[in-house]
Amino acid sequence: MGYQKKIRITTSMTDYSQGLSVIGALRIVEDFLCDFFASLGIDNPTVRKNYGAFWVFSKNKVDFLEKVAWGEELTVKCFFTKISAASIVTTLLFQKEGGNIALSSSVECCFISV
Repeated sequence: MGYQKKIRITTSMTDYSQGLSVIGALRIVEDFLCDFFASLGIDNPTVRKNYGAFWVFSKNKVDFLEKVAWGEELTVKCFFTKISAASIVTTLLFQKEGGNIALSSSVECCFISV
């Protein structure tokens, strides 16, 4: 099961060199993961209402493999790589137009009761 969509790198996602910043990448990961969970009906507003709990990021590892420039378009692909009773690990791949993977992220999320 996976999810994908295209994004364009905006000015607020870049650093002084006009390349994707660490903060910009982390914001994309967070927003994209929330969209992915919403598409499955397991986003925080839904799980809080139905189960009295919410998701938290317990780990997030981002690998910058190629520079990504302001205005560049990427296809982001997201899928589960590990599911256990305590957590879910999700991988996100940021693919450039030519097919190269520019970034990858591995995010571990835990379900916390309110």
